[in-house]
Amino acid sequence: MTLKKIILLGGAAALALSMSACGRLATNADPDDLSSGQVNTGDDKNEGTTNTGTDANTGVVNGDAPANQDGVDVGGSDMRDADGKCINDKDEDNICNEEDSDLDGDGIANVDDPDIDGDDIANVDDEDVDNDGIDNIDDNDMDGDGIANENDGDMDGDGTPNLVDDDMDGDGIKNIDDNDMDGDGIANEDDDDMDGDGIKNTDDRDMDGDGIFNTDDNDMDGDGIANEDDDDMDGDGIANDKDNDQDGDGVPNASDTDANGDGQADDGSTVEGKLAYFSRSGTVSLDAAQLVGNSYTGSQEFDFQDLRDEANKQNADVSTVTPYDVEVVADPASAELVSAVGDLTYTMRVYYVLPGTSTKVLIARTPAATVNAVGDLVAGVSFSGGQILPTENYATFQGLFAKPQYTKVDLVVEMELLDAPDSALSGNVVLNYVVKANAKIDY
Repeated sequence: MTLKKIILLGGAAALALSMSACGRLATNADPDDLSSGQVNTGDDKNEGTTNTGTDANTGVVNGDAPANQDGVDVGGSDMRDADGKCINDKDEDNICNEEDSDLDGDGIANVDDPDIDGDDIANVDDEDVDNDGIDNIDDNDMDGDGIANENDGDMDGDGTPNLVDDDMDGDGIKNIDDNDMDGDGIANEDDDDMDGDGIKNTDDRDMDGDGIFNTDDNDMDGDGIANEDDDDMDGDGIANDKDNDQDGDGVPNASDTDANGDGQADDGSTVEGKLAYFSRSGTVSLDAAQLVGNSYTGSQEFDFQDLRDEANKQNADVSTVTPYDVEVVADPASAELVSAVGDLTYTMRVYYVLPGTSTKVLIARTPAATVNAVGDLVAGVSFSGGQILPTENYATFQGLFAKPQYTKVDLVVEMELLDAPDSALSGNVVLNYVVKANAKIDY
């Protein structure tokens, strides 16, 4: 028996740098002088007068002269000065700290580095992880990646998405034991946004940020105590029997048909509403010639916003968008190009990877199946058909839709061949996938 893997990994980001130039002034004098105070036209670093040569000025000479006029200025930004130099560049590699995947230049990517800023203090013990002079509890960007904590899918920069990170603020204290899980210096019970995602607890479908909707979460406030045993289930510091809104959803108990937030009406019936249905489709290409004996990498990016836009078009509540089924089907035309002798036994796994993180989160898998060549996959597999089985972390994929700051993920499909065919496959197979979702109609 042989084991081989095909990995289809998607997603790429491009960064464009806008450049601007100033006009050149015709002036005189001593082209090589660095300090005479005269106006210069050569390659200089004059500290006191306006320059017109190719220089290293920051745009304002010595802080008190007119702006650089040499025609080579890049233009200032939040990260760079007027000549395009990084304002903050710890390892002096001309990559600004906010964009540097290896902040301290030690050859270890930030997401894998136990000491991101290279100050010999482990991240879990470091009160200023990114070494920007602002303590983590006061720092709106604690890992220094240029993304505000509330919009950052990996707040502590350890490569693990917040939704599956058992220590989301990277302070060495597990979330369930951490009285300040988002590391903002405000105790959970006093914090109106306990997971630090920018969504108030009363409006947050996942208040503890573990990727599981409150209605499905047996530990709504993430304190390690099951709701049924927790005398303060929403973690607001008010005991349930004295709390006018015990599930913390912003609806007073007296008006709430589901006062304990378990998704069931208090009279025992299921809380339901009218639903809108929609889907998002995409493709992943597989080079069958590289299927045997090689790892193959394709690319596919999944855009959540498309589903949210569809919900909007149907007058549905965007905040309630929930994926409920996934289908994968081989394109018939491309499948005809595949040929093989003998059966092929495989298992398939589906992951997501959040941009800026390194952790693959397994959300679905198929049991081992045998087909007569890859072309037989044209029959398709799905959750609803029972061929794809959701994993425990599938709930966190659904949970991504509850957080508006998540707009895209890379989808990864991993196919493991358990028994190789008797001969090599040829041609390309296109796998079509469909993610189906619904949302409550908003009247």
